[in-house]
Amino acid sequence: MRHRDFALIWSGQLVSGMGDWLRNMALLYWVFSVTGGESPLATAAITVATTAPALLLGLTAGTLADRWERRRVLIFCDATRCVLSLLQLVAVAKQSLPLAYVVAFCSSAVEQLYDPARVALIRATVPREELVAASSLRQTTTSAIMMLGMALGTGVYFMLGPWVSFALDAASFFVAMVINLAIRGRCVSSSVRAVSSVWREAREGLEYVRGSLFIRSLLVLGAMAMAASGLIEVVQIYLVTRELGLPEDRLAWLGTTLGVSMFAGFALVGSFHRRLRLEWLPGLGLGVCGVGVLLMAVAPSLLVAIVGMVLVGLGNVLLNVGLGPLMQTYVDMGLLGRVMGVFRSVSTASMLLGASSAGYLIAYANTRQVTGAAGVLLMVAALFAGSRLAHAVVTLRAEHSEEHALPTATVK
Repeated sequence: MRHRDFALIWSGQLVSGMGDWLRNMALLYWVFSVTGGESPLATAAITVATTAPALLLGLTAGTLADRWERRRVLIFCDATRCVLSLLQLVAVAKQSLPLAYVVAFCSSAVEQLYDPARVALIRATVPREELVAASSLRQTTTSAIMMLGMALGTGVYFMLGPWVSFALDAASFFVAMVINLAIRGRCVSSSVRAVSSVWREAREGLEYVRGSLFIRSLLVLGAMAMAASGLIEVVQIYLVTRELGLPEDRLAWLGTTLGVSMFAGFALVGSFHRRLRLEWLPGLGLGVCGVGVLLMAVAPSLLVAIVGMVLVGLGNVLLNVGLGPLMQTYVDMGLLGRVMGVFRSVSTASMLLGASSAGYLIAYANTRQVTGAAGVLLMVAALFAGSRLAHAVVTLRAEHSEEHALPTATVK
């Protein structure tokens, strides 16, 4: 927070993040009320509308973020999402579900452009040795927003109605836009080229990912984590009800545990970030997640399942604290948006695959067996992909050291 521009970026994240939860909860409850609670398909369509852009547009949005000045991208995205949030008021006035879905889809599409630009701007703002601390602070904030946002969004909707919820969401993006206008730094990685070259640049990003052991290892670790996340979202309610014989409302204990453990973990990691070896964190984090999932699979009581969820939360902390700074450090600035776009698309596809396969497998197999197999698979992936990632980072670090040493040797 000593760095002025980073403090502004973080403040914008805080304001717009709370607005996101106001919108998300309002959209969920409003669709439920419009359909009278009789259309699960209409409610599920919200998830499709907000998730599909990450899968369909990740690489394209990342390519565009690489082409433009990042501060302007943030300002443009905040202004656009402010207008889109106001359009949700039109959907409420007309009681139009199709319009609400289209607006939600467009807002999520703009977010795919916003996130790569923000990450690149943070890299240009924060010294390399403080990237872990910056990542920890951002993730801690995200966890805090997640814990508070659901309650706040629910309270605002039922006390003040959807009009106020969407209006406050629009206001949050306007405030975030004003905050980003105050950023002094500029971050440009490539010159403006013809629009026809967007697809060529996207292919360059894919070729870079395919040819880099470092990026491929990151993708495997991230994809496995998201697949496990999708699976847990589906199986946890069956673990609580079928296997433990408890009422479904006890599921809230697991969700709260995950949020609290991640919040505490990010705060703790940020306090001693200089002692961490980044190359081992993603593999270690995925392994800890695997142990937590396996513990949930064999849990004889809710208390043991909660302990397993604590490990899942802490594993996610280690994974994310390692992935973000490693990507910011060793991916070329001109390719960072495209790499993040590929990462988001693969991660989203993996989450959807994990959720869909869990729903299919539970219908034919024991819930504990499905969960346990997922835990073992995570630990195996952590062992192989984690070690490959560490090896790739050591190689990249050596190459960087040689590049910095070369001018000195030439002068001698």
